[in-house]
Parts: sequence; C-alpha cells; structure tokens
Amino acid sequence: LLDIACGAGYGSFLIGKNFPNSSVIGGDYDERAISYAKNNYRLANLQFAKANIVTWSYENITNIDQQNNEESLGKFDVILCFDTIEHLLHRETALKNLTENLADDGFLLLSTPCGHKETLLNPGWEHHKIEYSSTDLFDFLSRHFAEVLRPEDGNLPAMDFWLNVINKDKIRYLNKTNPVCCRKPIKIRS
Repeated sequence: LLDIACGAGYGSFLIGKNFPNSSVIGGDYDERAISYAKNNYRLANLQFAKANIVTWSYENITNIDQQNNEESLGKFDVILCFDTIEHLLHRETALKNLTENLADDGFLLLSTPCGHKETLLNPGWEHHKIEYSSTDLFDFLSRHFAEVLRPEDGNLPAMDFWLNVINKDKIRYLNKTNPVCCRKPIKIRS
C-alpha cells in the first residue's frame, strides 16, 4: 500500500496501525515531513521515503515483487492519495503515474476538498490550483479509471475504511471532501 503525498505521516501511521498485516509506504516530496514521520511514527509494517507524485521518483523505497522476488517501484495493490490533486499543476501527469503503478486489480482511494461553483477555478486558498465538484472529479478520474465509485453511488467499497479509520474520532471527513474509489486503471502505452 502506498500513501502518496503523506505529509507528516500521521495518516500512513493510522493505516499501518489499523491494518497490521499490510506493508505501508508513506511517500512525500518534502524531506522535512519525511524526517518528522520517520522520527514520530514507527511500526514494523511502515516505512517512509521521499517521493514525488508528478515525477514518480523515490528514494529508498523497497517494494518487493513477491512473484519475481525482486525489488520494484511499481504495481501497488492500493494507492492512497488524500487532499493532493488540488495542489498540483500537473494533475494529468500525476494520474498517469498512479494508473501505471497501480496493479491491474488494485484500487486508488482519493479525496479532494469539495469545490463550490464560486471556488472551482478560483479557490479561496492560494495553495489550491483547482477545486472539484463531485461531478467534475468523476469526469476527470473517468479518463484514467474504468470504474470511479462515489459515496452517493452507495457502493463505495472502502466505506468502512472512511467511517472506521478516517472518521474514527470526531473528524467528519466525508462531509468536507470528495472521497472516491477508483478501479480498473486505464493504462495508455507510449
């Protein structure tokens, strides 16, 4: 499982703690965030590394390909990408990287803040390049995944994850974001 753009690592830690039989990699481009994560969130099934979602570059990530018993960078069964794409200028490149490095039967759990018609192209926060309505996000992701499941569809497969892990305390994450589960990545060969 890859938690890309993990920031200071708290979310990666929660996932590793709640899913102890999973191997969790938290990756972020910010060296200070990764240093903080390594010093504050330690689990046997968790590692942190400097990683960039746009360039898809990593430092010190060991992802063992069990079938071929070799190290590889790609083919994660699950990729998490929370509250990230709204910050990126190169969203198409990031999504291409996600689809190319996701196993064919894997899935992407992604969230981004809900945009309103006043903020979609002119977000109120300077660090957001764009904000998506639920429909706009669905349209964008549908170019990269054959299946994009939303909570309003009633069939979001990871709903228990959102409710029991992310919303475990007083945080009501679903009400403020567009969470989706993307399956069947569309991989365009060059």
